[in-house]
Amino acid sequence: MEARKSRFVDRVYAAVQNPVVIALVGLGAHLAVSFLGRPMGNDEAVWSFMGRSWVEDGQMPWRDLYESKPAFVYLLYGFSHLVFGYNGWFVRVAAIFATMVTAWALYRITLAIANKRSAIFTMIIFLFTSALLIVDGPFAQTEGFMNVFHVVSVLSVILAYREGQSAAAGWVIASGFFYGAAVSTKQIALLDALPLLVFHLVLGAKHLQSILRVFFLSAAGTVMAVVLLFAPLWRIGVTWWDYYDGAWLVLFQVQANNALSRISGFFRQFFQPQLFFLYAGAAMLFFQHRFLRAKLPMYLPLVAWVITDFF
Repeated sequence: MEARKSRFVDRVYAAVQNPVVIALVGLGAHLAVSFLGRPMGNDEAVWSFMGRSWVEDGQMPWRDLYESKPAFVYLLYGFSHLVFGYNGWFVRVAAIFATMVTAWALYRITLAIANKRSAIFTMIIFLFTSALLIVDGPFAQTEGFMNVFHVVSVLSVILAYREGQSAAAGWVIASGFFYGAAVSTKQIALLDALPLLVFHLVLGAKHLQSILRVFFLSAAGTVMAVVLLFAPLWRIGVTWWDYYDGAWLVLFQVQANNALSRISGFFRQFFQPQLFFLYAGAAMLFFQHRFLRAKLPMYLPLVAWVITDFF
């Protein structure tokens, strides 16, 4: 009896340590919260209308239709309506897929800079925290797509230095490409350039020549992503000025009191019991900085990443 019980415990422990099992359980959780009696959210409805008006009525983004999001959101909802008609399921499936890829990339990043146990905990915390209603888990929000591009961009930087301190050009370009995709999804992703730079500096880009090489390769990848994601809109007659004016110039028109209100609202919502692991982990990076700097070579990039993610 004791031996049978011991084997059962060992199997449960092995399952908990298996990223595939965790991913499958997390997938089930996200499917449940997204599709069991959950109607369209406000943002989803607005973007669905944008996609439908573009496909059916030929109304152009940022010219006839206005929502101050970059190109990716229009492409996603336009494709959804073009291929599947009026629906709410496609973008949610795409968002869940993005979440699963993000979880896998976070697992790989943590495995590379720490150990498997930390990687497992990272995957678990991300998968089940991101499903909560308080972070709009059931809905296909732009943040979910931005996150997958940004996290894969960080993973690409780490993979670029697997062979030593000279970054592999292909991975650096890939990192820039995914960064460009993140910026083309949500403008706040511009800030993610800081942790990417710190990762490069810590991993190997320590001299001016290597820094310039990384910069130009990353910039090339970023430009490719921005152009590629804008190209379908350009082909239907949207100009670069329309894009700049509707998705970027408008950011400078945000009033200071509105910005302060959004920031204070974020902090009121963030420090909730459901998100304990997020703010506790972020706080530990600062309060245990001496210990972590000695034990964790990637401490400074992680701090930069936490700071930019708060915005």
